[in-house]
Amino acid sequence: MKQHERVLQHFIWKKVKDQTLMEDILQEVWTKLLEHPAPEHIQRLRSWLLTVALNLVYDRLRQRNRLCSIPLNVDPEFGQSINPTRWVEPSSPSDALERREFWEALEAELMRLPSAQREVFVQHELEAVPFKELSQRMGTSINTLLSRKRYAVLQLRKRFIYFTTK
Repeated sequence: MKQHERVLQHFIWKKVKDQTLMEDILQEVWTKLLEHPAPEHIQRLRSWLLTVALNLVYDRLRQRNRLCSIPLNVDPEFGQSINPTRWVEPSSPSDALERREFWEALEAELMRLPSAQREVFVQHELEAVPFKELSQRMGTSINTLLSRKRYAVLQLRKRFIYFTTK
């Protein structure tokens, strides 16, 4: 196991670029090897381990993308949701992981905003509803909507800067 561990770590890391995920997948690879009915009959062990690792990476990415394609509830009271699948598909597994982490963080931060700010931000920024239409729908002046969105953006910026500097 020792002679293959570094190769596997490097291989998995190149695919996921996440230490915790890499360690989880590596652990699963070793578990699969130990659960194999006849590990001594595996002729090319390194190839077998790399194939198992790659399949586990793809499984994890599929799980995350499947979760990512489910609309994220923003405010059940208004029935709004963010559906991140309308943006460009990720070009690599690490892009997919980054995308998933971004949407999880955004959803969490949106839920911390006051509902009025969240509603304006989501509808204008993510659903591309013009301020004029929002003003008519909500019976609120455009200046009030602009102010709510401004406060939402300031809070999100503050929180995301904190996350990116951790």
